[in-house]
Amino acid sequence: MSRGDNSDVMKHVVKSFVNVISTKTSTAHAWLTMKVLLKKLGEEHSFLKQIDIVDRKFIAGFQPGMQPLENDPFIIDFLTDIDTVNPKDIGKAIQNLGDILKKNLGEKAGYSFLREFREDLGEYYCSMIRTMGVDFRIVELQDDVYGLESQKYTIKEEGKNNIAFIKKIDETDHF
Repeated sequence: MSRGDNSDVMKHVVKSFVNVISTKTSTAHAWLTMKVLLKKLGEEHSFLKQIDIVDRKFIAGFQPGMQPLENDPFIIDFLTDIDTVNPKDIGKAIQNLGDILKKNLGEKAGYSFLREFREDLGEYYCSMIRTMGVDFRIVELQDDVYGLESQKYTIKEEGKNNIAFIKKIDETDHF
C-alpha cells in the first residue's frame, strides 16, 4: 500500500458506515454514532482516538489535515498521521467497527447491513480493505450459513460429484 492509503480508506469506510446508518436514522445521528464509536474503540485501537468528526457549522474554514467529503455536513479530521499505522491494524479496527454496528442494528437490520455497506463503499475500497485482512463477503456468507443453521437447515456435501446443497433437517435424519 502506498502512503496515504490508510487515511483515504478510513475516510471512505467511515463515510460508508455513516451512509448506511443514516438510512435507518438521521444523518446527524449517524455521524454522532460514528464519532462515539470511534472514541470507544480507541481504547482497543489507539489510532481511532485520533480520528475526529467535525461539524462544518462550527469551523470558520478548513484547517490543515481536515478531509472534506463531498457536500457532507461533517469533516473527518486525522489528528495524527494514520498513514504510519500498519494496514493490518487498520483492517482489524474496520472489522471491529463493522461487527459492532451490525450487532447494534439488531438481527433484521444487521443482516443486510454489511451488504449495504459494501455496495456503498464500492469495489475499489472493498478491495483495499481485503488487502488489510478484512473480507465482509466472508462475514456475510458466515451469517447466511448461521441463519440457515438456526432455521434447522444444513449444508450437505455430496463428495462424489463435488456438489453442496442445502437441506432442511428432519429430526429423524442423521447425516
